Amino acid sequence: MSVKNPRFYINADGLSEDAALRIVLLDHLERPIPGYATRVTQSGFQTPIEWGKAGRLPDRVRLHVIFEGPKRAGIRLSAIYVK
Repeated sequence: MSVKNPRFYINADGLSEDAALRIVLLDHLERPIPGYATRVTQSGFQTPIEWGKAGRLPDRVRLHVIFEGPKRAGIRLSAIYVK
């Protein structure tokens, strides 16, 4: 996808410390972009994804979403929004 100053949001249920989503932004060569990795542990509707100390994004990015934790089978990811 092409982006310019995007904001990312998710709809997910079943998240906790034992069932989390690790979300990493990758460049067009599928390399992690420094400062753009986070762990989401709170369920919700249009929950903003907050990045740590992050710099400028390249023109094209990819999202890598990893279901992690011992209770990851209970995670329900419904949508990812880019605004």
